[in-house]
Amino acid sequence: MHKTDVTRRDHVMTGFSKSLFAAAFVMLISSFSSVVDAQERCDTDVNGQACQQCQNGSGQCDYCDDCHHKWHLLPYWMAPDCVKKEDQMPGVMRWSKEDYYLRGQLPIGQRQKCYKGKIWPAHPRPTGPKPHMIHRFHAAHYWPHPYDVWSRNTVNNMINAHQQKGWQDATTVYEYHFDADSNELTDAGNMHIKWILENAPVQYRTLYLQTSAAAGANDLRMATVTQVASRLTAGEQPPSVVFRNTTAYGRPAQEVDTIRRGELQSQPLPRITYPSSAGPGYGSGEGN
Repeated sequence: MHKTDVTRRDHVMTGFSKSLFAAAFVMLISSFSSVVDAQERCDTDVNGQACQQCQNGSGQCDYCDDCHHKWHLLPYWMAPDCVKKEDQMPGVMRWSKEDYYLRGQLPIGQRQKCYKGKIWPAHPRPTGPKPHMIHRFHAAHYWPHPYDVWSRNTVNNMINAHQQKGWQDATTVYEYHFDADSNELTDAGNMHIKWILENAPVQYRTLYLQTSAAAGANDLRMATVTQVASRLTAGEQPPSVVFRNTTAYGRPAQEVDTIRRGELQSQPLPRITYPSSAGPGYGSGEGN
């Protein structure tokens, strides 16, 4: 490449950089001028129409909507004290270690503000001081942490609650496990307690006893269950027995069998009868 072409290119790039810098400087001065105009309106026309929110009677800027919007066009170090106080942790010096620590605990995202009588943005957002740039970089770099951890913990807690409730139902000795007259455990009740002691995990190996409305039944049933559990553990530490005010979800098998037999016997005529056993050629199609 010729030396003249290199020199011409350098002059073009230098001119473009100067033009870009000049445009940015003009925009900065324009923004600063508009902010100064808003400040003057607040100082000189407190009760006027321009700044209706600055009606504190002191003649000083009360940080109205116009000032709020225009001051934020400038960097933090050029903003007035009323803007700096909005983004300052109470009692903490900005840029200090304590300030970094406290702002590191704040939620990430755009802050919600009131402008021209409206909330911006309209959906719920955090308010108050904003995190530092390093905190926003950390959130963007490790996104979606910590929200994925919170979501995972929420799901796990719900599953653990369901699991605990399921084992509580499975280790409950219900009223139908006892004889209605003697309050002694039936064979099904003894087998149920044996299954709990052999199959339930250690953390869920607690015997729950359904409470009864009959007078004196709770004490008798508690003594019976405790005695059977001590006998089945063979000298080991027996599980604790706790009363539980609940209702059985199902029903005894004998009751289900009685209901089914009554349903079959009450069928209206004509009734379809089925042979007890299929003879030779039954259903094979012979004789057609």
